[in-house]
Amino acid sequence: MEQAAARNNELSFHPVCSIFPLMPEEQLAALAADIREHGLREPIVVAGNAILDGRNRWLACQKSAREPWTVEWDRHGSLLDFVLSVNLHRRHLSTSQRAMVAGRIATMKSGERTDLQSNDIRSSPGTISVDGAAVLMAVSKPSVFRAKAVLEGGTPDEIHAVEEGRATVNSIVRKVWARNRDQKRQQTAEVIALPVLPRSHGPAPKLPEGMTRSQLAASAVELRETLGSAEAVASVLKIDRKVCGQLIDIMMIGRRRDLGPRDTLLAERALAHLDDVHVPLSSLCEMLAPIADRLWGKGRKGKISRAGLEANRAERFERGFGILLQACRNGSKIEIPHMAPAKAKEVLAELREAVSHVRELMEKIERSSK
Repeated sequence: MEQAAARNNELSFHPVCSIFPLMPEEQLAALAADIREHGLREPIVVAGNAILDGRNRWLACQKSAREPWTVEWDRHGSLLDFVLSVNLHRRHLSTSQRAMVAGRIATMKSGERTDLQSNDIRSSPGTISVDGAAVLMAVSKPSVFRAKAVLEGGTPDEIHAVEEGRATVNSIVRKVWARNRDQKRQQTAEVIALPVLPRSHGPAPKLPEGMTRSQLAASAVELRETLGSAEAVASVLKIDRKVCGQLIDIMMIGRRRDLGPRDTLLAERALAHLDDVHVPLSSLCEMLAPIADRLWGKGRKGKISRAGLEANRAERFERGFGILLQACRNGSKIEIPHMAPAKAKEVLAELREAVSHVRELMEKIERSSK
């Protein structure tokens, strides 16, 4: 039923129409000018006093002092299908913009879509699934997860930039992840009691003329990649073999970008004190020893070089990562047997924990790729 009078003061925006962004201000002003001159050409769709489609047209009518023209929703199909259909037909959205819409759909509460039938595969209790949102918007599941991260952790300007097509989801989510890492590191720094580094008051060890310990460590790491052994590096740099190995270890660990928050703090502290000649190298190595043990294994003083140990570690990672990828690819093919509710909850808890570990792995790989 058409309504000539729009009840301007009574209308509100239904939550479901917020999954699509509003027009930028300049486009809204142009629409208002067109409505002022030609009137509203397309009606605003409402359900009772809630606007389902036409937020931009309603706002433009307010700007142009024109009375909106509204029609009641015919209630054919689901409300979500209606809103998606009219907007996707009308708008030309990039992949990132569609991912943002999918991210909003996947976080909508069920109370915002009470019209959806319980047997609709796209409506699970509480929220619509990421899988369902990805299918509806023709984007990948990782894109939806990244969009959700932007919506949950991005600034209003960052969110608007993606929704308006001025930035991509990938570019903004990197900023969100970086802020989250910095915040986690800051929180970790507040609760971690870092070890006290003993100071030596004796004469500082002699170094090659004109070189600091950090410069010497950087040169040692570079030469080690060329010469293949710490003994050869120590001979070239004319320094003690043990000192050379300590410098290489400290610099290699300090440069890593795949460490956890506590290990990152320890590695940064070691680098910060590397040029303090009153802090013995042995103290720095002792502080980093647990990290070195996790990276290269205990009892690593044999004939295998650091390069060999790192290669072995990389090989183990590739093998384990390959198994993980294959398991993920085959996950959708697994036939789930009948489970009692208690068992199903237990399996879901284990899967969620596994997914959280995979996400941490993704963040580590993301950090190491920069």
